[in-house]
Amino acid sequence: MKKSVLLIAAAALACSTSFAQLSTRENNATVEKLGARPVAGDMALTFGFGLFNGAQSDDITGQSERASLNVKNSLQPGDFLTFKKYKTDDVAYRLGIRLFKNTAKYKGESDSLLQQTVGQTIPSSQPGLIVETREFKHSVREYNIVPGIEKHYNAANIFDVYCGGDLYLGWKRNVDVDNEEYLRGDKQSTKTVTSGVVVGLGGLVGFNVFLGHLPVSLGLEYGWNAKWTRGGKTKVEVDNLSNGTSTSETYFTENIENNGGAYSKLSQSEFGMNTNQNVRVVLNIYFSKGK
Repeated sequence: MKKSVLLIAAAALACSTSFAQLSTRENNATVEKLGARPVAGDMALTFGFGLFNGAQSDDITGQSERASLNVKNSLQPGDFLTFKKYKTDDVAYRLGIRLFKNTAKYKGESDSLLQQTVGQTIPSSQPGLIVETREFKHSVREYNIVPGIEKHYNAANIFDVYCGGDLYLGWKRNVDVDNEEYLRGDKQSTKTVTSGVVVGLGGLVGFNVFLGHLPVSLGLEYGWNAKWTRGGKTKVEVDNLSNGTSTSETYFTENIENNGGAYSKLSQSEFGMNTNQNVRVVLNIYFSKGK
C-alpha cells in the first residue's frame, strides 16, 4: 500500500513539473512573409499585356490614339523590352527600350529588248522612256526609350500598391530614294524623307499581388497620358534631266501614303491627353545578381 502511494505521489510530482515547464515555455516568434517581395538591388523582367491601348475612340474627336504611349511587352514583334531595378526597398526604376530599323536597296541595269519581251514596249516616238539603270533605297528606323520610376507603399499589405511616372522619348525617320537613268541620258531622281519626334508623359498607379513565395507578381496599371508629336511631314525632292534641260522641285506633304497636298512650307504637330489610355496587366519576374 505504501509503495502504491509512493508511486502515485511520484507520478503526480512528475506531471506537475512537466506542466510547469509547458506553461512557462515561450514559442519562437514567426513572421509570415507576404510573398517574395523585392528589396534594394533586386531587378525584374516586366511583361505588360494591354487591355485597351487607345483602341477606344474619344467621344468628341475619335482621335484618342494620339494620347496612347503603348509601352508594353507581350512578347510580340515590335514590343518594348521592359525592365525594373529597385534602388531601395520601396523605390524602383523602370526602363523600356525599342530599337527598330529596316532597310532595302537594289541597283540594276535594264535591257531594252528584254523589257519589250515582258510587255514593256516603248513607242518609237519615246525611246527616252526606256530605263537603262535604276537605283532604289528604302530605310525605316524608329528609336524609343522610356525611363520611369515607382514609389511603393505599405509592404505589410497583401497588395503591393504603387504610383509612378514615365517619360517617353521617341524619334523616327523614313527615307526613300528612287534614281532612274533612261536610254538617251535623261535622268529622274526622287527622294522622300519623313521624320518626327515624340515626347510623352505618363502618370500611373498600380498594384501587384505576389504569387505565394515565388519571385513572381501579377498586377494592374492604369493612369494618365499626354503625348506631343512634332514633325511627321514628308519632304519630297525631285530632280529631272530631260533633253539636256535640268529641273528640280522641292515640296512638303502631310501624308504621302494617302496622296496629301503639296506645300512650299508646312509645319505639323499633334497633341493628345487622356486617362486610362494604356490599362495593362503586368507580370513581374524578380531576380538578383547574387553574392
